[in-house]
Amino acid sequence: MAVRDIPASASDCRESGKLKWRKIVLLSLGVLVALLARWGYQVITEQMPPAPIHVAPSVASDAGHEGSLRREAWQRVRPNLKEADRGTQNLAIELTKKIESFFDDRQEHSEAFAQAALGWPSKWQLLHGREAHRKFLTEQFSKYIFSQDEMVKLLGEVAVEYELGLKEIDNNLLVSIRADIDDIHRSAVPAFSNEQLLSEDFDRIFATVASDVGKDFGVSIGKGTATFVTADVIANVIVKSLAAVAKRLGLSAAILGTGATSSAATFGAGIVVAVAVDYMLDWLIGWFYDPVGNISTKVKASLNEVKTSIISGVPEAWAIRNRLAEMAEHDPDAEVRVRALQVVGKIERGGSLGLKHSLNRVAEVYRLARERTLRQLVLGGSHEE
Repeated sequence: MAVRDIPASASDCRESGKLKWRKIVLLSLGVLVALLARWGYQVITEQMPPAPIHVAPSVASDAGHEGSLRREAWQRVRPNLKEADRGTQNLAIELTKKIESFFDDRQEHSEAFAQAALGWPSKWQLLHGREAHRKFLTEQFSKYIFSQDEMVKLLGEVAVEYELGLKEIDNNLLVSIRADIDDIHRSAVPAFSNEQLLSEDFDRIFATVASDVGKDFGVSIGKGTATFVTADVIANVIVKSLAAVAKRLGLSAAILGTGATSSAATFGAGIVVAVAVDYMLDWLIGWFYDPVGNISTKVKASLNEVKTSIISGVPEAWAIRNRLAEMAEHDPDAEVRVRALQVVGKIERGGSLGLKHSLNRVAEVYRLARERTLRQLVLGGSHEE
């Protein structure tokens, strides 16, 4: 009988099986750990995104933030605009006061002129006719009251002062704005980074904007500059206002015709003298009956009439303008309203309403042009926004 191998005990078999499974599990875990380690290394070294770079908001803000900063800057600009507008209005008041003072000061010499007008040379010229007498009185008026050259000088002075005053107001405006928005980063308002470039950009944009606005108001503006041709504005007012007075007084057409060969300022000055003399001419023809004191009083009245016409306008023109303005607003006929409004515009642009009214129109053009120019510089976009 063959002898069979005696099998291992059950406990030995179980120990051997456990050992094999442990080896398998450990080997599997080792492979898995190796794979996980490799994958983790790749993620860390090759695929992980770079750490975020923190940038100061004041240096690099998004478009929405910059828009908010611009709007904040514009809110700070607006009070400065109002201050500039008040400055323009005050400048116009100073200008008109200077012209008024010129006429008032000249009244001091009215008695000397009256004595010359009642002297024998005046009587002799009257015998040669009305025109000879007018020429003589004009010469005496220029000698004792004021001459055409003095009037031209006055117009030039006030025009230069007005233009320089406007420029100073604009310069102060830009300085104040730069100070008020200094804490707003320049990336939001780059136009205000450099003072010199800002001034140049302001003048360039303003010239274009003011030219467009001025057309609607009938205000002449110098080509390529931001300065109004103030001398022409003033001279136009003088010519239109006193031409109406001259016609009412029957001033000779020859005097009014001198404007064809004269500059606006020279013609304006000439017509001031002519109207002042014609205003008193009929009184002076009655010199046989009027003492020096009466003539002196009438000279003063003549100067006041001319001054009022220049500064405040012709009463008849204002009466017509106001009546047409009422029609333009209340007339039941739409066609009549439109036509009346058109005529009102022509009267207002004509100059016969006086220097105060014309300078108010200049101030309004300046107000709109300043606002649109700065809106473009601060907010960007077209000046027509």
